[in-house]
Amino acid sequence: MNFKSSKLKKLSTVFLMIFAFYSCNKKDAQEIVCDLGLEGTDCKTEIRSKFYGTYAVEQNCSGSSTTVNYNCLISGVTGNINQIKFSDFGNLSTLGATDEFIATIDGNSFVIIEKTFSGLTINGSGNISNNVINVTIEYTGTNFSCTDTYTRQ
Repeated sequence: MNFKSSKLKKLSTVFLMIFAFYSCNKKDAQEIVCDLGLEGTDCKTEIRSKFYGTYAVEQNCSGSSTTVNYNCLISGVTGNINQIKFSDFGNLSTLGATDEFIATIDGNSFVIIEKTFSGLTINGSGNISNNVINVTIEYTGTNFSCTDTYTRQ
């Protein structure tokens, strides 16, 4: 019994030392859990606010050697803290369409909510990093897709 007891004490001591080591090295800051759609140390910053602003857009589409440049305004969607609205998107008003679409955000990424106008359906996704948004857009009903780079103005 002495041998088992001694071995158990040594094992317990090692376990306690490891536990104490990790406990002492734990950062003082506790993880903050905010309500859905909010972030920051005070949980008062809307996650989507990082997307807000006016952007210069450079659009490159498959099947075209032409780069299209335009400006786009990104703002929040009233009543949904997890959505953003892209206004003046691609100058679509020249096609007789409403030139805006909605995207649902998740952290630094978003997914475009599918939208159909004049027989053309768009969907896609994107992300933001260092004030630059990269978007991939698929145009159903055509044989092309576009990659857009949004640079905050």
